[in-house]
Amino acid sequence: SSGINAEYGYLSFPKGFLLCSSYAAGYVAWMHVVKAYGGIWAYPIFYRINAQQKQVFIGTIVAAMFVIFLCQHALHSLVHGSGDLGIKVTKRSATSPKGKARKVE
Repeated sequence: SSGINAEYGYLSFPKGFLLCSSYAAGYVAWMHVVKAYGGIWAYPIFYRINAQQKQVFIGTIVAAMFVIFLCQHALHSLVHGSGDLGIKVTKRSATSPKGKARKVE
């Protein structure tokens, strides 16, 4: 029987941090685009709070996102070691012995 084994990769800390930052910036921008063009806020609480409170709320969401990123990065480093692992996919073919894998390009 053939199957695919995928060894997942993990981004280095700077790349992961940049990805997380990009997502956070995009999320905040998208909330404002929806409000500007659709007239609705993503969070109903935004109708009841002032601009400064919205900034604190959004800042808290973004900060929580980074705390979660840092925690999962630390946990991954503890379990798997640190470093840029890349992504490796291997596929077992029907003709290769069971358990043997070859690299899929």
